[in-house]
Amino acid sequence: RVSARYRMKVPLPFFSGIRIRSKGSGRSRIFSGYVEHGPGRDGEAKIVYVTEYGSVYHTRADCSHICLTIKDGSRIRAIVNAGHYQACSKCVRRGETLSAIYVTAQGDCYHGSLSCSGLKRKVRAIPLSEAGGMRCCGRCGN
Repeated sequence: RVSARYRMKVPLPFFSGIRIRSKGSGRSRIFSGYVEHGPGRDGEAKIVYVTEYGSVYHTRADCSHICLTIKDGSRIRAIVNAGHYQACSKCVRRGETLSAIYVTAQGDCYHGSLSCSGLKRKVRAIPLSEAGGMRCCGRCGN
């Protein structure tokens, strides 16, 4: 989330020094690599979603296995000590003190870097006929 406060000087003839105070904020989601497609219409192939190294296909673009929600860890010690999350073997070294950690809503690891490959998902939309020997995701394929 980004917030800004600013003052604008309004250039009006005969009125000098009129200033307007304002503030604004915005929020944006990170592009996760997929473009949502609608369900297959008559004559069109059904579209499924696959990740770069995955072994399953997803029937929904918003499946929590591929559409991650990342939460920053402002209560780092409580999260680590709770025992629900384990250190990511890719981005957290043993004994390392972290100033921030990142966890996902459905995950079981905490991460020390937003660029960790455990947090990234490259998703492609393909016709079901190209999914080959992949099985259907147990979460979104039911």
